[in-house]
Parts: sequence; structure tokens; C-alpha cells
Amino acid sequence: MVVLGRILVLLVSLCSHAAFAQTAGESAAWMQSYSGRSRSDIDSSTIIGKVLCGYQGWFRAPGDPTGGGWFHWSRDRSRISPETVSFEMWPDMSEYSPDEQYTAGSFTYPDGKPATLFSSANPKTVNRHFDWMRRYGIDGVFVQRFLGGLDGGQRSIEASRVLGAARQAANRTGRVFAVEYDMSGVPPERALAAMQNDWRFLVDVMKITDDPRYLKQNGKPVLAIFGFYKDRFSGDWASRIIDAFHSKDKYGVFLVGGCQ
Repeated sequence: MVVLGRILVLLVSLCSHAAFAQTAGESAAWMQSYSGRSRSDIDSSTIIGKVLCGYQGWFRAPGDPTGGGWFHWSRDRSRISPETVSFEMWPDMSEYSPDEQYTAGSFTYPDGKPATLFSSANPKTVNRHFDWMRRYGIDGVFVQRFLGGLDGGQRSIEASRVLGAARQAANRTGRVFAVEYDMSGVPPERALAAMQNDWRFLVDVMKITDDPRYLKQNGKPVLAIFGFYKDRFSGDWASRIIDAFHSKDKYGVFLVGGCQ
């Protein structure tokens, strides 16, 4: 009876968690399916012959919707300075509109004007990047999801801002997109559980694989997983991860693996 009681508590907990994710997801704008006119310039039914890029979407800036500070621009989220910058080349900001540009501390351009940077959490910027892809012949992207910030609930919802913007932009520009998990820094047993939990969230709550621009192969949604490093993952754990996503239910995928 004690064991059954624990199982019942676990089931109730999981159901409550799923119900919360569903309700919270419905209130977040970026979780909603695309409802505008969709282009189909690129065939989304196959990965064969595609030029695809990884889209980390990890840059943040003070004043964007996330409150993440200078994440990935600076080693100190609260400020950006010559001592804290964590990138090597300043992006060309000349095509970004004023509401996409965030003043970068005391940095200036050669003409003395304040230097600016962008935030990946600004949907207008994601749209701009997809416009550039269309202009220069890039077929689509793997939108990366980093396992440390995923829980199948509120944190997964927050982590879906860029994915939601990419879904909208892919439909508007006729590009394709797919999800890519990055397992860097996460032990294999935690990585598998996190990916399975989040993938169910994306399929059931965000309904990401129902989107016409989500990339498919052999009738299955494409899912990429990066981080199969031989010094961190045994062959047994790699096989477990592959087998887990080769299911015959609605969570089954065409899997793409990445390593060193």
C-alpha cells in the first residue's frame, strides 16, 4: 500500500505539472500557433538537400522582455565593459531598427555614437534573421534548447520564447525549422529525462510538430541532439537516448546526432 501510495502521488504530481504547463502555455503569446499567411518556399517534408544552420538564440540585453541582462554578451550580466565582453566580433547593427538596438554601456562607434547590440528575445530580431536567411539562400535552422533551463513546465515555457518567434518567422518567410537539444554539461541520466520531458511538452502543449514549417523526414518530425562526447557518454547511454526517441507513438522522431 505504501508503494501504491507513492505511485499515486507521483501520478497526481505529473498530471498537475502537465495541467499547469498547458494553462500557463496558453497565456504566453510565443506559445501560440502561427495564424497568419504561411509561405512554403522550402519543402518541409525532407531534410535531404537542405542548408540548415544552428540557431542558439542565446543573446539577451537589458530592456528586453526577459530581464536576463547582458547574457552571452558579457561575463557579468549586470554590466558590459571591455573587461567583461565575451565575444570576439561586434555584430553589424546597421540594418536593425531602433527598437531592436540596446545601448552597450560606454562603448562607442568610431564616429562617437553609442554602440548597440541585439537581443535574441526580441521577436522582431528573429524575424530579421529569417529574412536574411531567405535573402541568402539558407533553408532553415535547428533552434537549440539547452537542458539546464528545461523542466517541462514554467521554465520550458520561458525557454520557448525564441522557438516561438522562430516558428512565426519560418512561416512568414517560407523557411523550415526543427529543435536541437544541447546536452553539454548535463550527465546522461539527467539529459535523457530532461529531453523526454521537454519533448512531450513541445509536442503536447506547444504543438510544435503540428506546424507546417516544422521539418520532417520519412513522415516523422526531425529532432537533433548535440553532445554525444565519447568521454561523457558511454555507448550504452547513447543507445538508450537513441532508442527512447525511436518510439512508434506521436513522440517518435527522425533523429540527428551531433558530437565532437
